[in-house]
Amino acid sequence: MRFITKRAKHSDHFAAVSVRVEKAGKSFVYSGDSSYTEELVELCQNADVAILEAGAAVKEYRERGARPNHLSPQEDGLIAQQAGIKTLVLAHLNDLETEEEILAAVRENFTGTVHVARDQQTFSV
Repeated sequence: MRFITKRAKHSDHFAAVSVRVEKAGKSFVYSGDSSYTEELVELCQNADVAILEAGAAVKEYRERGARPNHLSPQEDGLIAQQAGIKTLVLAHLNDLETEEEILAAVRENFTGTVHVARDQQTFSV
């Protein structure tokens, strides 16, 4: 296995890391807490599965722009589209919106396969 890490932009007070795991021509990316960066898009290039956090609320993103320490569902969709992610999994969701609202926001930028993470759920890479 090959592990590639990039510093994530989470906050000025806490360090965060995103990681990509590659093996046998397959790849998996986990964003951890992050905001949108070109480095994260680069790390996600052609990932088979990417788990991206979606902690910023859809409505908050529309009203004030992205929070500096969490990705919005809209940004997750944009990253997935720009990077060519095959399967996008949303994690670390806020509880301010319904799953339907969150998925609709992702769909503004990404038409590929999207899942909302559930406890004990598994994905094959």
